[in-house]
Amino acid sequence: MAKLAKPALTSLQKLVPVVLKDGRLVEFDQSRPYALQIAPKTMIKLGSIDEVPTAAWNRYFWDDEKFKLDPDMEQEPKRGFHACYPVEELRPAAQTLLSFVGPKELRINDGKTDPPYLASMPYGEARPFISAPLRPGGCEHTTRIIMNALAPFGS
Repeated sequence: MAKLAKPALTSLQKLVPVVLKDGRLVEFDQSRPYALQIAPKTMIKLGSIDEVPTAAWNRYFWDDEKFKLDPDMEQEPKRGFHACYPVEELRPAAQTLLSFVGPKELRINDGKTDPPYLASMPYGEARPFISAPLRPGGCEHTTRIIMNALAPFGS
């Protein structure tokens, strides 16, 4: 009986806009929620078209449309996401669309940058994405976030 060969992941890894870490080696508190932050120059909206882009995000995470995140302070949102797959780094052509405002154990760039939660990278004519794993029992906002993020890239 012939043995099945292991699939070569090298080709697939080239499509992914991040270099992943071994998730088994990174521990952090997944019982509490963490916020997502829209990267500068990214227009992923949850609310109406006439609303300030961050208003609906702030309303969802913080119950305050005008909330300002303090990067020097650990702040726990009212609602949020509980997991983000650990990342070593973004690939050179990749762009972070949403970052995971989480614990220092997940930060990249020598601990200076929150890790990408949703990233994009051009590859030929396509623009592949990677999204962190979501906790089971996702909510309506989770679906809306991902669908709104993908909308500008649809054909």
